[in-house]
Amino acid sequence: MGMMEIWISDEEFEAIKRNKEKALEFLNNGDKLRTYLLSLKFKFLMEKLNNLEERLQEVEQEYRKLKAFESRAFEDKEFLLRIRRELSIENSNLRRKLNNESNLSKKSICEDYS
Repeated sequence: MGMMEIWISDEEFEAIKRNKEKALEFLNNGDKLRTYLLSLKFKFLMEKLNNLEERLQEVEQEYRKLKAFESRAFEDKEFLLRIRRELSIENSNLRRKLNNESNLSKKSICEDYS
């Protein structure tokens, strides 16, 4: 016969101590004991299943948040690249305009001294 470790709460332990004779009789009856142990195992497994389902829901929710964040980050990156291109073009145009004005003022100054 295999061994099984059973974890019980303090309240359950106190109840067992109070009803020691009844517990011993229960332990000596193989069918009742087997049924009781199976019910405890079922209860344990159901609690574990519920905990895992809750954890799965939490992980799925975090995953959805992460995917939404990733999508926003990609959109923000594209937006910033577009702005950077626009600023670069505007900067080039302003630089060209400034060079043209600088060249015109140099011509004007040169003509004044000629």
